[in-house]
Amino acid sequence: VAAAGVADAADRAATRRTRIGLALALFALGALYLVWFRHDPHLVAAYAIFALPLLLLSVFAARGGRVARFLAGVLALLWCSHGVMIAWSDPAHRGYALAETALAIVIVFAASADGLRERARKRRAKSEASA
Repeated sequence: VAAAGVADAADRAATRRTRIGLALALFALGALYLVWFRHDPHLVAAYAIFALPLLLLSVFAARGGRVARFLAGVLALLWCSHGVMIAWSDPAHRGYALAETALAIVIVFAASADGLRERARKRRAKSEASA
C-alpha cells in the first residue's frame, strides 16, 4: 500500500511537470509568432490567428485541462506541417520555421506524455499480475 502511495505521488509530480512543460512550450510558440509576425502587413490578423490561440491554450493547459492537451496535440501537427512548409519554401524565414517545427514536436510529446505514461503503467501492472 505504501508503494502505491509513493507511485501515485510520483505520477502526480510527473503529470504536473508535463503540464507545466506543455504550457511553457505553447507560450514559447506563441511568443515566437509574436516576434515572427511583428512586421507583417496584416499584424492584427496574424496575431489573432497564430499567437492569441496559443497563449490562451497555454493558460488552459497549465490549469490541467484535458481538452487543452488534446487540442494542443492536434494543432501541433498543423504547426509542425506549417513550419516544415515555410522552412522548405522561404529561406528568409527558415530559422523561425525550424523553431516552430521543433516547438510543435515538443508540444506533441508533452500533450501525449500522460497517456503514454498511463499505457506503460498498465502494461507493467499486467505483466506483474501474470508473473
